[in-house]
Amino acid sequence: MAEKVSRLVGRQILDAHNRTVGRLVGYYANTKNEVTAIEIEMGNGDFLNCPVSQIEIDGDSVVYNYPWELEANNLKRQFDLISRRTRALDELYKNGSIEKSIYGEMRAQHLSSIDELEEHKRILVESLNERSSKLDSQVKELELFLANIKMQHAAGEIDTETYNLAYEAVNVGFKRDLSEKTYLKDVMNFLNQVHLITGDDEERLDHALQDTSRIPDTVVVRMKETYA
Repeated sequence: MAEKVSRLVGRQILDAHNRTVGRLVGYYANTKNEVTAIEIEMGNGDFLNCPVSQIEIDGDSVVYNYPWELEANNLKRQFDLISRRTRALDELYKNGSIEKSIYGEMRAQHLSSIDELEEHKRILVESLNERSSKLDSQVKELELFLANIKMQHAAGEIDTETYNLAYEAVNVGFKRDLSEKTYLKDVMNFLNQVHLITGDDEERLDHALQDTSRIPDTVVVRMKETYA
């Protein structure tokens, strides 16, 4: 890993939406020569110490993943795992493969683990809302700039070549921002589609555990019902 990263020092670092983040200027390695972090020179002259978990190396390219992107992917993986395990437990109980007491204990353990994700979800939602607002501002700024250069071109203040160069730059910016907004929308849709446990759901689960002929038909996830 260290040898691979060392060959990429000086390379541009892009995000997953093909936007320039900065330039790789160095890295940190432990005593096993394993890369633990990289140093990024940002476009504004600032420097960012980035954990290696936030980057992906694809050939000669270095891709930077924002913390909220990693958090979103991790949250989705955890929900998927808990859902699969809970469905498996339901099926085993329904088929009589496990005892009622064991089923109830194991299912309760999996549902209680959702409590640990509640705070993660809240923080993630805040990050998504902040990022979405920032993207909206960037898109509006690009729209205003595009209207301005159109006016300047129509008024004869800038020539066609200059106008085309500016227009192309704005168009690229639009595409990159829209790519990220699409990703944000997908994450938000996922969170909105997670079924939330209510008091009725918990009561239904209790009744199911008391009656071996009944079993919850759906996988439910207990989370706070707060999402903007």
